[in-house]
Amino acid sequence: MNLAATWLSALLCLNACAGSATTSESASGFEVEFRATGDDGAVLAGVTLEAGKMPVGVTDSSGGLTTHLRGADGQLVGVRATCPESYASPALLPPLRLTRTRALGSTKREPIAYDVVCQKRVRQVVVVVKAERGKNLPVSLNGKPVATTDADGHAHVLIEMDRSVTSLRVDLDTTAEHSLLPQNPGRTFDLHGRDAVLVFEQPFSVAARPKARPGAQAPRRHVPQRLD
Repeated sequence: MNLAATWLSALLCLNACAGSATTSESASGFEVEFRATGDDGAVLAGVTLEAGKMPVGVTDSSGGLTTHLRGADGQLVGVRATCPESYASPALLPPLRLTRTRALGSTKREPIAYDVVCQKRVRQVVVVVKAERGKNLPVSLNGKPVATTDADGHAHVLIEMDRSVTSLRVDLDTTAEHSLLPQNPGRTFDLHGRDAVLVFEQPFSVAARPKARPGAQAPRRHVPQRLD
């Protein structure tokens, strides 16, 4: 075999081997690791996932789902997630890019990581009231009486609110305590769609009673007398 024939044979072998490797990689697909959490960071089971309009599975108790997707390297695949009933499903998720990755210094392929976050439909809000000198005062949230302060002026309330509600009004009713200042104080808190702890601190002062003037005497009452 002459030199030209040897080079041609080597080139054909190289092309064939490369084509075989590419075909093998394409056949094995791309390993994808989906991870679902709530907006509070807790892992979330029961999230149904679709890739390229095809169902791929449901996340398990660890919030994870590992699958293989077929496609070309660099291809973008649309992803859709359906969250459990108590969560709002994301309207739009970024596309998944199929690519082969390896950890630095390793020849082992790493799965493609893809995160999905579901928003709670209902948030839990804790309201803490600290009213100095404000014992036994009714506490209202958005105009609804929900609690009464204790002997130290403290109250704690846990409520659930739809995540679409953007604010919460807290009021103290001093109608029965005319000497407390200020009268009927309140505050509006902004909410941001997540669980929250709201602290309403309101010190009161007690209005001083009017003092009698020194030396002041009560006016004498004239009592008519009968003269015989």
